[in-house]
Amino acid sequence: MEPTILVGSYPTGPTTYGTMRNQRLTIDDRIEPGKFLLVENNPKSLWFEATYTIASYRLRSGGSVVYDVFALKLDDVRSGLTKLGVDVNEVEYETRMLRTYDWHKYIPGIRFSQVEEYYRSLEGMPTAELIIGDDYSSLARTLSQDEFEAFILDILMPPASTRESTIIAGVTRGGRVTEQMLKDFEPRPDGIIEITIRKGETNIRMARMSIPHDSHPHPLKKRSSKVVFAEAELSED
Repeated sequence: MEPTILVGSYPTGPTTYGTMRNQRLTIDDRIEPGKFLLVENNPKSLWFEATYTIASYRLRSGGSVVYDVFALKLDDVRSGLTKLGVDVNEVEYETRMLRTYDWHKYIPGIRFSQVEEYYRSLEGMPTAELIIGDDYSSLARTLSQDEFEAFILDILMPPASTRESTIIAGVTRGGRVTEQMLKDFEPRPDGIIEITIRKGETNIRMARMSIPHDSHPHPLKKRSSKVVFAEAELSED
């Protein structure tokens, strides 16, 4: 099985021996198209590395990916995908299965009208199966609170259902992204994933999801450049 990010398991029924059979649940490959997942991240966690794992899994499975780069550097994203076996030149320039958008260098001084115009322009682009953003809260440093909330709820979220893309949107707690703001977001996404740090270890919890799920926290670890669910028995490539 290809290692990817797992967020737990849920019971699917008893086995012939009377014990419960569990179905492992991943962040993206068991989420049907048209869903929006909000990842509430801790800045010292493994989330950024995890985005490489999620994107590489989809690309190596033949899927298409849009990667919005905010907190990271584009060269680091390409390097991270390369370490996971993705031929970045091929998927980005030849097959066009990967489209990257480098927001990192434009964040200082960016205006809401520019962000809105850019995302509206994507409506004419081919639909990507997966849209992933490392840290959309970077926009909160230059947009007002109302503008940032409008971006998440009215611009970023709707294409999940209208274009049948799976959108995994990372936001980092703290600073201008307040707990109240996150509470305002939470009724709208199809799923909420919480990433926390406990005793120096990254834990992931599927706090809310529209399908059966395990809501307990589980540790993540980094293995051979992949970030994986620590309790899963996954084989290496």
